[in-house]
Amino acid sequence: MKLVKDFPRSVENWDFNTTITVGTFDGVHIGHKQILQKVAEYASNNNEKSLVVTFDRHPISVLKPEVSPKLITTLDEKCSLFEELGIDITCVLSFNKQISELTSRHFIEKFLINSLKMRTLVAGYDHGFGKKNEDITISLQELAEALHFTLKVFEPVKHNGLIVKSSEIRLQISEGNMEIASEMLGVDYSISGKVIKGNNLGEKIGIPTANLEPESTEKIIPPRGVYAGWVELEGKRKQSVISIGSRPTFNIEYEAIEAHILDFTGNLYGKKIRIGFIKRLRDIFKFESQNELVNQINIDIKKAKEFTLP
Repeated sequence: MKLVKDFPRSVENWDFNTTITVGTFDGVHIGHKQILQKVAEYASNNNEKSLVVTFDRHPISVLKPEVSPKLITTLDEKCSLFEELGIDITCVLSFNKQISELTSRHFIEKFLINSLKMRTLVAGYDHGFGKKNEDITISLQELAEALHFTLKVFEPVKHNGLIVKSSEIRLQISEGNMEIASEMLGVDYSISGKVIKGNNLGEKIGIPTANLEPESTEKIIPPRGVYAGWVELEGKRKQSVISIGSRPTFNIEYEAIEAHILDFTGNLYGKKIRIGFIKRLRDIFKFESQNELVNQINIDIKKAKEFTLP
């Protein structure tokens, strides 16, 4: 996949037409995947290139920074998922207030048609362009007729009666409902980062853990608790028990993300890993003794082993 990171300044004059979709695509959930797969399909059928225009930041972080949401996926994670779904080109738009003030006609004509040679636009049911999203799909159809491009609009994807959208998935993650979040995403929610040195408490009780320093401070962190999940290291996944929070049994208040990797021995300090969340098992408790804590962790390990790795 070709990645254009400084769109529109770094766009080349190419000699092919494109099928395009535009959006934040936070999470690249199952609704997004439907649209992206159709973009790739339509482009292939029409001998065009499939292209995604996404943003270098969440638009809300510019328009209303005080309520800017935490992210489900970083920009790098999104681009990797676009490539997996068969997208040919991703253009990353530097989003700012000037961009937000453009009318939908100006945005589509200047950026999508003139710069990117768009012939087909694929959009979701609630997609809007331009200043304050003043246009909904019915006016997009009017623009399609006026500017001579084909418009394809898709209805929302639902899961157990809920419309699948990024804000709903963020809510599910923030409440610890990892199974629902995974079903809406189509994959387990995960956080990548570097293993850093902790206080070796796990080692001292015979249950060593890898302490994660997330590579992005913008990603949403699930609530405090103990989770069944996995750790991916160098492309291989291992069942794990993950803890988010403090260590009240040891009277340690600062919070950490740490994972006990089942059936694993080795030094991971400084290495990059990815932690995936399957199910929240319990709250963080203060136990009367270390033995009680170890007994509970062994129960957690037994429960984690019941889940099949994706």
